[in-house]
Amino acid sequence: MDDFSIKEPFSLLVQRLARNGKGLIPSDHKSVFITLFFAIFTTVTGVGIVVPLLPVYAHDLGATGLYVGMIFGSFSISRTILLPFSAGSPIKKAGNPLS
Repeated sequence: MDDFSIKEPFSLLVQRLARNGKGLIPSDHKSVFITLFFAIFTTVTGVGIVVPLLPVYAHDLGATGLYVGMIFGSFSISRTILLPFSAGSPIKKAGNPLS
């Protein structure tokens, strides 16, 4: 159980990253990690802003709870259906380096 404990406080990790950033990402491909971080950050931030505000705007436009539920449901369903197709296209375009 002691193997999974946090060895360093988060504030010290942030300070180390602000100073030089060396040793935090043990890889030669740091640009990939940074790009992935910002892509996930913007996605989560966007969804985090839209989800609380969408019902307010929809209600102001005259939508009922059913329509708000249909908007959220259609987003989830379209993401579930289209994600495998959109995730496979960059791999085909770049030539799968993992296989």
